[in-house]
Amino acid sequence: MQNKPVTTDPFNSSELTDYQARTLLILEIAKPLLLRYGYSKVTVDDIAEQAKLGKGTIYLHWKSKEDLFYALL
Repeated sequence: MQNKPVTTDPFNSSELTDYQARTLLILEIAKPLLLRYGYSKVTVDDIAEQAKLGKGTIYLHWKSKEDLFYALL
């Protein structure tokens, strides 16, 4: 029985599923938008446009804009 090697980098893109990689991409896009414009001015459309994803894709990961920003915290 062979064990899978343990890595020290949990964000190693070669080991992430497409869903996990997309989740990280969305968070990486949302963070600077939030810092620059603030929660009330950033929309899910803004994040989707920057990430080159559909708005619905964002909602596959989080139920609301509020949930997305809680994930950043």
